[in-house]
Amino acid sequence: MEEDKLYCPHCGSTQLTANKKGFGVGKAAAGAILTGGVGLLAGFIGSGKVKVTCLKCGKTMDAGSLCTSPPPPSPPPKPLTEEELKKNQGCGIAFFIVCAIIIIAAIIVTIIDASR
Repeated sequence: MEEDKLYCPHCGSTQLTANKKGFGVGKAAAGAILTGGVGLLAGFIGSGKVKVTCLKCGKTMDAGSLCTSPPPPSPPPKPLTEEELKKNQGCGIAFFIVCAIIIIAAIIVTIIDASR
């Protein structure tokens, strides 16, 4: 007999944990500021709801938004063209040059400060 599984709708993981929401301090503070002491009861709004957290991707969702079948596999990434590879290489060189300029400027500033 196959066991029913629940899947994360974001990443497809079955590593899920469920927790009940508790008293909301932020809601209680806002309610108290807006309406006085009775507004403290606003902290109980939404408490008792079950929130599910995926242990793989960290997303939090309502229990009703879970999937009962795994999501379809994502297509493999397409290989980069020669033009895209050359474009990406240029970015790496530009980044290296900018980093080198920043390091040289920091060394010059340090030398000037040390000579004072």
